[in-house]
Amino acid sequence: MARRHLVRTATHLNRQSPWAGKLPPLFYFTDPDRRPDPLSDIAGLPPDTGVIFRHYDAADRHHLAGSIAQLCRAQDRLCLIAGDAGLAARVSADGVHWPENQFAFALAARLRTPPHWMVTTSVHSLTAILRLRGRRVTAAFLSPIFETQSHPDITGGLGPLRARALIRRSNVPIYLLGGITQQTAPRMVHSGAVGFGVIGGLISD
Repeated sequence: MARRHLVRTATHLNRQSPWAGKLPPLFYFTDPDRRPDPLSDIAGLPPDTGVIFRHYDAADRHHLAGSIAQLCRAQDRLCLIAGDAGLAARVSADGVHWPENQFAFALAARLRTPPHWMVTTSVHSLTAILRLRGRRVTAAFLSPIFETQSHPDITGGLGPLRARALIRRSNVPIYLLGGITQQTAPRMVHSGAVGFGVIGGLISD
């Protein structure tokens, strides 16, 4: 029930967005610590859920990325590789996701990506959001919205009011990430975001 409720909330949020139907309402982030078997998780994801592969230090990262990209193609879902454009190209992923610090490096290095690729990044502040202006970015993940197991050192998160204010300053679609659950998601329905990024919230019922 929790997962179905979260999916419905994300779908409702997406339909309110100018990018409705152009971007999926949900993205699932792999997490080697919290979810060690991403293939099983992805196989059971709801339809219209993209995947961002983040197993940065996995010993079999290249092989695992290829298997995930292949599974995503079979399921007709988007697959992005985090932090490695070369690996994304080798496994024929749909694009690349840059953590905020790596996005700054990619800009400085003038790293080019194929024009058909989806390019996303993470943002944590107004400064990072304003940095996206004039850049070829498909969407950004604003985090952490609420307290999350992924960042136990951060207390409270941005919260709904601050998140809404930041979204209004963005010229690219914004996904909300961090502590998005059945309980917290409804608080962001009128935020202006295009959808949610999640880890554990989609792996249930």
